[in-house]
Amino acid sequence: MKKITMAAVIVALLPNLSFAINDAFKPRASTSDMRPDTRGDKPREHVIDAYRQDRLKHKDAFYSGCKKKEFSNAYLEMDCYKDAGKKYRAEYPDRGTHEYGEKFYSVLSPEEGRIKRDELLKLLDLVSYYPKLGNEETELTVKHIRQEMHYLERYVMKINPRYYETR
Repeated sequence: MKKITMAAVIVALLPNLSFAINDAFKPRASTSDMRPDTRGDKPREHVIDAYRQDRLKHKDAFYSGCKKKEFSNAYLEMDCYKDAGKKYRAEYPDRGTHEYGEKFYSVLSPEEGRIKRDELLKLLDLVSYYPKLGNEETELTVKHIRQEMHYLERYVMKINPRYYETR
């Protein structure tokens, strides 16, 4: 019983114990290493992306063939929609995907990739984390920007990708 009580006391007090050798703790990254705050006190914006709008306009053209046909069973209809979806995603890949990066960024040189990454980094601070209700298909989010920067760093610039915090 004493061992259980002693263990409970140790577990309760453990977070309060300090094992630091000195109290002059310095974080690894100093404020001079951080990138500047480009947004300030402005709220995040819901940015509508022109590519994603164009992508949404052409979506019906790919799926309209399946809507007009009469199928003998549901499996044929599902196959038609699956094939139309593959063609649609091949022609208009979604932003932030590997296919989007291959289509738009694979032709860039490492220096052009760095410039594009810096543009996306400025945009990262402005866009919202989640799209507005109803804008899910057309709005650009932090997730899309981070995935594109990851592709640029890994495949175009050939460096280890970094994780960028938003301001």
